Amino acid sequence: MQQAYYYLLLSGVATTLLWLPYAIAKLFSLAFPSTINNQQGDCATGCPDDFEPSLPNWACRFQSAYISAIKTIPAFAAVLIGTEFLNSNNVINAGDEITYWAGIFFWTNTTHAVLHIMGSEYIKIPLKFVAWFSIFAIAAQAFV
Repeated sequence: MQQAYYYLLLSGVATTLLWLPYAIAKLFSLAFPSTINNQQGDCATGCPDDFEPSLPNWACRFQSAYISAIKTIPAFAAVLIGTEFLNSNNVINAGDEITYWAGIFFWTNTTHAVLHIMGSEYIKIPLKFVAWFSIFAIAAQAFV
């Protein structure tokens, strides 16, 4: 079961690393004062209404992959920690299955992010479904 937490840690680190290229591109494209300015504006792009940034496409794809990844991490963490709590109190006995599905989640989520950055649209969608299915499979271990 400890390896399942390892996958949770790797998922968190990978998600954090997805944000970094976008932040660096924004820092160099918009100049430092504009980057740290706290103006309100378009929530989708994070830019003020009267300001259109010239970020490269790869930076926007990194941001989009990051946003997609952070949508699944809270559910994965909550289900994994809750199922581990039940497993450690001997309510269930499913350590190997939980680790297996945690690995599936990590690898499909990582592959999804890579394909998202590369601009592939068709394979990444089934991968996201597999990642979500792995979360449900971990949760199912608590009810078996």
